[in-house]
Amino acid sequence: MGTDRRVRRVLELGQALIDAPRGIVLERYARDHGYSRSSAYRDLDVLRDIGFMITSDGGRHRVAASFRYFGHRGLDPDELLALFVARNVAGRIPGSRFDRALGALWAKLTADGRQPSLTPDRDGTLTVAAFQTIDYGPKREIIDTIDRGIADRVAIHITHRKTNGQVSQRIVEPGQLHAEASLDSLFLIGWCRRRRAVRCFAVHRIEEASLTGEKITPRPETRSRAWARDAFRMWLGHPDAAPVTVRIRFGRAVAGEIAERRWHPSQVMSQADDGEFVLTLRVAQPESLARWLMQYGADARVEEPAWLAEDLRARHAAAGRRAPARTVGTAPAPTGARRRPTGAPDIPSQIPGSTIVPPKKPVTHRGAYLP
Repeated sequence: MGTDRRVRRVLELGQALIDAPRGIVLERYARDHGYSRSSAYRDLDVLRDIGFMITSDGGRHRVAASFRYFGHRGLDPDELLALFVARNVAGRIPGSRFDRALGALWAKLTADGRQPSLTPDRDGTLTVAAFQTIDYGPKREIIDTIDRGIADRVAIHITHRKTNGQVSQRIVEPGQLHAEASLDSLFLIGWCRRRRAVRCFAVHRIEEASLTGEKITPRPETRSRAWARDAFRMWLGHPDAAPVTVRIRFGRAVAGEIAERRWHPSQVMSQADDGEFVLTLRVAQPESLARWLMQYGADARVEEPAWLAEDLRARHAAAGRRAPARTVGTAPAPTGARRRPTGAPDIPSQIPGSTIVPPKKPVTHRGAYLP
């Protein structure tokens, strides 16, 4: 017989021995697979020659319980550590097929007893905390249904709840499940027949999901690269919106934090001569940045576009009006808790490809932004 067929037959016999803890009767195995008893014994000799620890007892042939030729063998500590990291990070989507598959892989690779726990032994150089701000455990069936819809190219019916509590029914042609690390969230990107456009649904706000049985043709625009190319952290209400240039000046108190991170693929960063930092982005819906910028308070000043500067200013004013008034006798807030540094932050004075932007006053705008 051909060499390829012989190799495949030997490997299949080896795997059968591994998968049968009680062993196999070689004559019966050969008969069930359509070849002779003598051929089966020759294959058994080949397996012994390449390192299989095979024993015979009562007419059954088996391998030692600790033997895993196709599993743990060949993995070095760094490879195990890499798998540990992947397994732990995937824990943010518990119950999903990704999490279950990594769990099964880990079980196969550690079944020989040399690596009994999830944490790699003899390596304390790295710890990993999975992103678990959202519990996806109750969404396991929904995630599996969406996954089947994507794999089988079938439209799905979902019940979706918005952040304001409004619930709607949608028929969606699923494109991709997208795990967004910056938001610690899982999203379904698909073509919404109600809106006649691509939409992105947070999976933790999908209350129900079921397959319609209707076959679909996948749409290229429902891939994450197409959907999120101009989005800021998956916030994109109108996929056809044209990108807008946004320029934000960050004060010296937070300049170092801004400089050390990549916030968007389009970003251009430059340090001004007064130690402040300017971040320029091209995003399709600049209003989606407002929630992010609010956390920096007065240390984030929008220079362009003007309407976004006014919108952010109005948000801060509204937040200040809603703050509870200080009662008489209450100690005032400390004034020295966060002092402005006297020197420039510990960031490079020049960033490759950047330009020095002179200080400017914040843009003022008397109009109101109407989205």
